[in-house]
Amino acid sequence: MTSTSCLSSSWRTLQHKAIKLITTSLLLIFSLSSCHNNDSTSTIADPNPRNAKASAAEAEVIAGTGYQHTVFDSAKEKCQHCHNDLYDTWAQSGHSVAWKGGIFQGQFQNVVRARINQLALTSTPADPANKTANQKKFEGRVKFCVKCHAPAAWYSKDVKITLEELDLGGDTLTKEKLATLKAANESNLAGPNFDPALATSVVGFDNQGKVFKSTLHIGHTHNREGVNCAYCHSIETVRMLSTNNDDGGKYKLAKTLPNSGFSAGDTLTYSTDGENREMNSFFRFGGAEIYSDYGNTPKLLADFDVNKTADGRHTIKSIVQDQYTGGPYYGPFGVTGLTNHNATDTVVRGDLVKASFTNAGNNGEDHQFGDQSKGLCLSCHQCALGRKDTDHAALGNSHFNTGCAIWQANSGFGSETNNSSTDKSPKCVKCHMETVANKTVLHKWNSPDELFTEGVTPHFDPAVATSLVSKKYLNNHAFMATKIGNYGPGKLISAVDSSLSATKDGTDIVVDTTLLNKTGHFFPGTMPMRRALMRVIATDSAGTKLPLLSATGNSTFEDVTHKLATLPNETVEGSDIVIRNKPATGDKVTFTGQTDDLDGSAVNSQTFGSSVVTFTSPSPAGFPPPLGGATPTEITTGATSVWRYQGQIKARKIVDDAAGTDHFTRIYGYQLISTDPTNTEVIRPGIDSKKVVATSLSPNEQESYTVRFDGSSAVGDVTVIYKAYYMTKGANTQFPTAADGFLNAEVATNAKLLISELFVKQAIVQ
Repeated sequence: MTSTSCLSSSWRTLQHKAIKLITTSLLLIFSLSSCHNNDSTSTIADPNPRNAKASAAEAEVIAGTGYQHTVFDSAKEKCQHCHNDLYDTWAQSGHSVAWKGGIFQGQFQNVVRARINQLALTSTPADPANKTANQKKFEGRVKFCVKCHAPAAWYSKDVKITLEELDLGGDTLTKEKLATLKAANESNLAGPNFDPALATSVVGFDNQGKVFKSTLHIGHTHNREGVNCAYCHSIETVRMLSTNNDDGGKYKLAKTLPNSGFSAGDTLTYSTDGENREMNSFFRFGGAEIYSDYGNTPKLLADFDVNKTADGRHTIKSIVQDQYTGGPYYGPFGVTGLTNHNATDTVVRGDLVKASFTNAGNNGEDHQFGDQSKGLCLSCHQCALGRKDTDHAALGNSHFNTGCAIWQANSGFGSETNNSSTDKSPKCVKCHMETVANKTVLHKWNSPDELFTEGVTPHFDPAVATSLVSKKYLNNHAFMATKIGNYGPGKLISAVDSSLSATKDGTDIVVDTTLLNKTGHFFPGTMPMRRALMRVIATDSAGTKLPLLSATGNSTFEDVTHKLATLPNETVEGSDIVIRNKPATGDKVTFTGQTDDLDGSAVNSQTFGSSVVTFTSPSPAGFPPPLGGATPTEITTGATSVWRYQGQIKARKIVDDAAGTDHFTRIYGYQLISTDPTNTEVIRPGIDSKKVVATSLSPNEQESYTVRFDGSSAVGDVTVIYKAYYMTKGANTQFPTAADGFLNAEVATNAKLLISELFVKQAIVQ
């Protein structure tokens, strides 16, 4: 990255004038309930339609760390009042409910209960100091989820966690006693009534049979906004995700990384290979690293990793505590907020900016939204779960399962740096933050019909024909993906191409299908909850399904033309096509646990299988499986006695469908396998597993199937139907079917299974 110490004086003056008027950020860069604010219109009768403060200055707060403090502005209180359209699309995104979303909170609260069960693993009742240290470890483990789901709270140190021992009244711990204590002490649990403004309390027991209530609360309202505008636009340096970034692709650990072989002070080195031992260990971090001086975060190579107190994946801009939170903010077309809104604010905000970000050259690409945008997204969306991969002994048993293993795809098939946006590996924002037309990117405070006309930079000047404001376009901040309420199906449909043909061979009906992954990452994505399912059924004119005889499958890699999906009634500015060339021979994406590509041999139809597994927590050496129905049990081994959860759970996995005689089905996704003797799958999701089996389609991969059905008894014409579905909560393996053999949409909707139909293909054989 080219570094420039300052702009020319005329440009600096112009920029300062501009920023004095531009009051806030261009929203965030990452990837679940809608906001209640009104959409902006050209004429607004209400003088205060969004209940704004009188000015941007009044919307700011004093920056500080600790419980009930924040170092960030609020999207709701500040950003939306000059960036209505940006805010409204963000408010529909998964990022806006990253903290309060029901699926996350349900899993997170179970994690807290599981961590309580580990409280005394290394302590004894006679050693209070040891137990205190253990409880501190508990807090650290619980906060790990906060790093990406409420990053402003993590960085502001605004997460209060308390532990209170509950009185058993002299009784021995039983399942019934635990249930009684839960009913009396748990509050604000996951569900439609969850309120992020309130503290959440959950109950569990430690390994000595003592029952604890853990209460967690994010104290400042700004920090409860999930992944909000101010946070992403405050990210300054993406760490160790290329060699040409400011940190030189080097990372010195602030603390020892358990089970990795790396200690505090060791230096990790960048690699395009996500399974490289050092990169794989680095991926166990999430969120921001923290330096002792918030107002002087590193900008130059020599300053990185000096006085760092916590490891992370990116560095936040300099923020001076005990001053106002406003600016500077980083956007794809410049730096805003370089002047002060408050008369009592004495900070010279221009001095807080990394010099290279004020470079007017290189088409505005000298910042993390340009040449580092892949790494910025991946700093939360690529995370190792911390469970060792027992199949990777060659790396000294230090390889960890990745919860979202998209690094390999985003590193350009291993032949280019991850941050280069190429025809093989476009940057994330190309598809997930598509540039849309006919939107107002910036207007005066709470006045959507009044644009800034004086003192603004050329990027925001309505008089400049090529400016963002005059062209009325911006990047979609809805981050369309899999969320059903976020127009997810439209994005999902754009992810694949398919084909179907059917012919008659004697009495056999021969069906050929294809499914092509058009995305720049795996399909379905490698978050362990996701599944995709394809199904082919042949039916005669009497409505009888034809018996399945056999199938073969083959994998190839094809060139891809990807048409961008947009929100309803929106158009894309400029080209809406992404061309992705197929990888060269031997240059395709591979990662540990990935199944071999199909080679034209026979394949089986697949289904979801399950079996009942009896478990004792922790399994394995960490989190217990899901705790519903589990019984507190005292287990004695020799002179040692510990309390664990024991019970049964339904373990689900993808299996061959020997009984499926009237359809052909294949299922795609990550399958996470535990290491218990039966090698069954225990999904929570993935926390309990050490082994991964991946059947996802790689970028540019096309799977082709030739399927034979027995038509010897068919009556009249045969209708062949080919459908595919995306299962947002597919790890629960629930796919209800109707009489026709395809999805029973009514049942799926009522059960909130979040299953989207991707396409329907039909062919008739006479």
